[in-house]
Amino acid sequence: MTIELWTLLGSVLLLLMLNMSQATYTALTEGVEYTLSNRHAPPRPTPLSGRLQRAKRNLAKNLLIFIPLVLVAQTLSISTGLTLLGSVIFLVARILHAIAYIVGIIYVRSLMWIVSVMGMAMIAVAILQM
Repeated sequence: MTIELWTLLGSVLLLLMLNMSQATYTALTEGVEYTLSNRHAPPRPTPLSGRLQRAKRNLAKNLLIFIPLVLVAQTLSISTGLTLLGSVIFLVARILHAIAYIVGIIYVRSLMWIVSVMGMAMIAVAILQM
């Protein structure tokens, strides 16, 4: 398996971790009964639960771009220094983005989002150079 596919797997696992963190936090703060319910009347989010939700949504939206880029590169057998570096930059930036988002570090969070977009752009450039 290529590094690009490993970073894709790592990114999906990061999304799973965010999802599980949010579910666990909800169970701990709202109780198991609410967690297992249909949630017709969700409670007002706490600052932490809101940040967990937004970090998860942001990663999911960015994966809608990253996943096809990696899969197109793999399908076309494009695995260059640019795709490798771009995919590693994306994953590392997304991990740091999630941490900064959850902890509430605003400028670092935004910077890591920009860096992750640059990683995706690197993969797109490698595909377009084919």
